Amino acid sequence: MALATWAVALLRLVLASRALRPQQHLWQLESAPAIAPPARKAAKASKLEVKADVQPRGLMKSWLSHEQAGLPPCDELPGDGNRTLDSALNLSACTWRASGAQVLLGAPLTFQGDLVLQGELQITGAKELDRPCITVLGNLTLVDARVSFLNCKEQVQVSNLGGALFVQEDLSAFNSSIAFKNCRGTSGGGLHAKSFLLEQSKADFDNCTASSMNGGGGGAYIKETFRMNANSSASFRGCSAELGRGGGLHAESFLLEQSKADFDNCTASEVMGGGGGAYIKETFRMNFNSSASFRGCSAELGGGLHAKSFLLEQSKADFDNSMASGLYTGGGGGAHIVETFRMNINSSASFRGCSAENGVLVARSSRGKVW
Repeated sequence: MALATWAVALLRLVLASRALRPQQHLWQLESAPAIAPPARKAAKASKLEVKADVQPRGLMKSWLSHEQAGLPPCDELPGDGNRTLDSALNLSACTWRASGAQVLLGAPLTFQGDLVLQGELQITGAKELDRPCITVLGNLTLVDARVSFLNCKEQVQVSNLGGALFVQEDLSAFNSSIAFKNCRGTSGGGLHAKSFLLEQSKADFDNCTASSMNGGGGGAYIKETFRMNANSSASFRGCSAELGRGGGLHAESFLLEQSKADFDNCTASEVMGGGGGAYIKETFRMNFNSSASFRGCSAELGGGLHAKSFLLEQSKADFDNSMASGLYTGGGGGAHIVETFRMNINSSASFRGCSAENGVLVARSSRGKVW
């Protein structure tokens, strides 16, 4: 009897456990739906969006000094549309924000201090002026800007400055482009500046002319250093130094870092000139995956390039159809290097179709493979 009672109790216990088991599974499925993982993904996406929004602002602040970031707007200058300015303006330091503005200048603009340019702006010279179209008596900084100068021409032998733009201190471009076309000046047909920096930016000089015997730099005259950092480019096309050196560029030193420079059909004077494409007083240095080309350039010394030293580090230089000739025995149809021409590992230099009485390359000492 006791055994039967115990068996019945055991049977009831098994049935009860089977009845509870489906309910327990049902409770687990209903109380733990897949909500937590999407919530974590959403939070992560929100964090990434904030980071993407903050990063460019931080970079922009780093591009500008504290004083430049706080400059007032250039209220007297147009922000958009077409405007003609016939009266000379002298302005304090300011930030010029433009949105497709096109300005025809019949008189020069002068900034008594720093200038920051942002947005899209075109400056066109209406006539020859006694000064460059724009003079900046401080630093000029371009941030996210697209700026072009057309037909800015300085009266011959007046100020010995750039035809389109004179910057007394440093010109810096960040994520920007600047272009000069059909400009003329006594020293620096398009640009005359103390130093020039391109950071993820480009500069183009087309058909610009320097007319001074004491100057040079048909496209640009840089008193100290022209530096191009990663992902930057510069081109000089059809520029000339009529009485001086550096048909495209005249600079104290030229440094390329993961950047590209092209000199096409530029010329320097056959009497006083050197460096049909570029005249670099000290060192032309190319670092890490940089390239430079000189095509169809000519000068008395160094049809493509005249420099004190030419150094290549994991970079490439090409000289094509360039020529050295003049009253004195021309030397270096492609390049005339006063002291050292050196190529380190993974670098190359080629000379094709170049000509000169004293050879396509003239250098006091050289190292590396040239063909």
